[in-house]
Amino acid sequence: MKNITLSVIIVLIVVVPWAMAGQVYEWIDENGVKHFTNEPPPPGATVVGQDKEIQYDAEKDRQRKDSDEQFIQQQQQEQKKAAASAPKAADAPPAADVEVDNTVRGSEKGKTYHQRQIRKEQRIKQEVRNQGGRPAAKPAPARKSGPD
Repeated sequence: MKNITLSVIIVLIVVVPWAMAGQVYEWIDENGVKHFTNEPPPPGATVVGQDKEIQYDAEKDRQRKDSDEQFIQQQQQEQKKAAASAPKAADAPPAADVEVDNTVRGSEKGKTYHQRQIRKEQRIKQEVRNQGGRPAAKPAPARKSGPD
């Protein structure tokens, strides 16, 4: 008995709002008050807008679902191809070959983040100079002039 009652309540919750959907009228009365109703406005009212109900089209819905399913299948196939062509973990270079410097050097302990970043930029520029290259110049940020 509980299952039947629960089923009826669920059906009502789903069906009642759907059945109540319809046209919505937006209009202004003679006092300038804006109204939103599902009934046509009285004569003499200024109609601002009217939203019409869009009828359900089973054929278009089926076409949309088919199109969505094809798109999902295509995406899954592309992901499988990408996974198959991606290098395996054994083919990837060992992690030791990648240089990552996230450590704080002994002489830089106690310095602020900003100070460490400045020092890091200086080291990089020095390394580039030592290798015979020249670091690319960064354009200076545009300065805003104050009111004159």
